[in-house]
Amino acid sequence: MKYARIATWCAAMIAVVLTVSAVSSTPASTRTWTGLRAQGQAIVDQYGHNVLLRGFGPGEWTNTEAYMIRWPDQDPGAGRHQSQYGYTAIHNTLTGIMGQRAANQYWYTWQAADVTEADIARMQAWGANSLRLSINYHWLSPSDGVYLASGWQWIDQVIAWCKAHNIRVILCLHAAPGAQSNYLMADTPDITAHLWTQPERYQPWAIHLWQAIAQRYVNEPYVAGYDLLDEPIPPAGRQRDVRPFYVNVTRAIRTFDPNHMIFVEGLNFAGDPGGMQAMLPPWDNNMVLVFHKYWDSNDQASIQGYLRIRNQYNVPLWNGETGENTALWLRNMAKLLTANNIGWNSWTYKKLDDVGSSAYSISHPPNYDAILKYVRCLTPTSTDCRPPSQEQADTIMLQLAKNAATANCTYESAVITALFGDVSSFALSVNPISATVRNGFSTGYALSIEPFGFRGIVRLSVNGLPAGATASFTPSSVRTSGTSVLQISTRAGSTAGIYALTITGTSSTSKRNVTVPLVIQR
Repeated sequence: MKYARIATWCAAMIAVVLTVSAVSSTPASTRTWTGLRAQGQAIVDQYGHNVLLRGFGPGEWTNTEAYMIRWPDQDPGAGRHQSQYGYTAIHNTLTGIMGQRAANQYWYTWQAADVTEADIARMQAWGANSLRLSINYHWLSPSDGVYLASGWQWIDQVIAWCKAHNIRVILCLHAAPGAQSNYLMADTPDITAHLWTQPERYQPWAIHLWQAIAQRYVNEPYVAGYDLLDEPIPPAGRQRDVRPFYVNVTRAIRTFDPNHMIFVEGLNFAGDPGGMQAMLPPWDNNMVLVFHKYWDSNDQASIQGYLRIRNQYNVPLWNGETGENTALWLRNMAKLLTANNIGWNSWTYKKLDDVGSSAYSISHPPNYDAILKYVRCLTPTSTDCRPPSQEQADTIMLQLAKNAATANCTYESAVITALFGDVSSFALSVNPISATVRNGFSTGYALSIEPFGFRGIVRLSVNGLPAGATASFTPSSVRTSGTSVLQISTRAGSTAGIYALTITGTSSTSKRNVTVPLVIQR
């Protein structure tokens, strides 16, 4: 299988730019929407079935933070490295020691290696059904109203991969224009949250960016929704500015997109009920309240405040970031949230020299300490920091990028077992994801079985056929890996409508389901 390679951020900055067209796609009406939606306290699919969003946030891929590659990661109070090693500063630092061409090659290699379609298939095989994609405005919208073709292509490719493997994508603005906080994850240039300190410049830019995203993906059901800001942290006295900003963003989105869910994170790193309470009451009828859960206990008391808010306002909850802990903690987290009908997103997918908190650990390359010594020396007042030679830096960092490929990483099986249970399984993919047929005619779906730690026979079945329709698989079972074709034949009198077909692959140890629409026309 061939996997598309993704252009680097640096290359994106010199790519052809696109402006938002004044003409938008016609949005699907709420009655024909086939994506997810909020219904009371649950997230449901188009048939009203409860959906528990479980998956990963590969932040190291699209918005690298210092700690993910073992660079200094200190809070603003330390006053040393915080302003230097957000995503953009990492780029700038590497360009300084490697040169532009080699730095571009590093990012190209990293982005092509870290997550591929094979990783998405692997996530589905484990049991994931969602991916939270962190967007940094630099690689999508370098100035207000201007959009990079390479940025759109990156997002489009991720959605296409996820769509092929029945995984929903939550688009998250992880680093907003101007920075929504003074921390690394917001890619602040100077330890300042300019989205709040210079609202007249940066808030319209962020609103236009969300409007462009909504206009582009209005009819894409495999986009679960829009996570408006990651962990907004306004400066003292500006806390009340966040909710009105969210309302304005939502209003702009809804001019193009009436259907996608709006995911809303509260104050205080989205880490406590008080920060969530500051975003209330809800202002949209298709909204999900998001909290982040790190380094706490996994008992009912730890989420009770969120549950009270859910009950009071009758809205769904989602744990949009969690992890950075032991496998035992992860297991207890997943068990607690599942019991309370709350989905979760494991952060991150890979880290350098990780010990049991991410799915994969990236190995550091030889002589990486030379890079670390230099970047740890750099401070706002440093005067005598000597980088490694350009040749040495190029060799070290290009090897790091190659090491990010999953085949070169260490698989943290305890983490995946903690999150999903037994994962000696297989991925079941269906193409197309929706088929349309007229009464009395036939249509088909192509099925693919890809094993992950699994050997055996997968038997195929389908449920949800319209009355009088018949189905056949060729072949009816697949040994370990392979393909099959499902043919659906309708009768002349079949009732027109949309039917939910649940295609199931069953082995001796596990089962995988994919639900696809079948549209019958008169």
